[in-house]
Amino acid sequence: MKEDEWEIEKAKTKHWQIDITHGVVDSRAYSEMQYAPAIKVLIWFCAKLRWRIDKKKQGISRRIYLNKDNLSFTYLEAERRGLTQKQFARALKELHHFGFIDVMRHGTGVEKDFSVFSLSDRWRRYGTEDFIQKEMPVSSPRGFRKAKITKTKCPMCIHRSDIGNDGWSACKHPEVVRMEEQYPERKPGAIAAKALNIMAKALDLGIRPSAMRLKWFNWPYCFSSMYIDACKGYEKRQRPKCAVDNG
Repeated sequence: MKEDEWEIEKAKTKHWQIDITHGVVDSRAYSEMQYAPAIKVLIWFCAKLRWRIDKKKQGISRRIYLNKDNLSFTYLEAERRGLTQKQFARALKELHHFGFIDVMRHGTGVEKDFSVFSLSDRWRRYGTEDFIQKEMPVSSPRGFRKAKITKTKCPMCIHRSDIGNDGWSACKHPEVVRMEEQYPERKPGAIAAKALNIMAKALDLGIRPSAMRLKWFNWPYCFSSMYIDACKGYEKRQRPKCAVDNG
């Protein structure tokens, strides 16, 4: 969600109600969850719920939830709400541990390929023998992710080509070329978002999160190789051997 869309969404939902019951806030799971950002994120998850009213039913059962098992919450949104990536990651683990959320699908971190969560009822049995403890899925190594403290090898890759004289890069990996032919756009040299996701998965591409905020960063056509931290398609460029004159 772009910055202007984010402001419009906040203005639209300004007077909407948040659906969170006393059963949640009075539960043992909620009382033992001491990490403050986790409590914030839980409320923000509840704010994402959408429902319709079934007039044939009475009380709270009248609400038919439309997206309880299909909720997205990205790191970018958490950052806009004032949380760091480390805080948000820990908050998700806390909510999962106490049974408030489940991970329906783990995203790759590539743009538009985010994780999908559901609001779970496991918290109701927290602290009892009937509580179902689930393991938090391991983060995917692909897509826009936190960089490892290692020097990127992208500049030495045989598939990298220079753009102009400013050190900008373009990727000519066969997978990129194939996807460009398979998913052509109206604008020459532009690959559809679906193709970008497929390429990132195929190449195990690792792009630093800070690159998402750079308007000029346009992998695979024009980018700085310093933002690429991992790529399965890397092949070392062979240096030409110097000829030896034996006289």
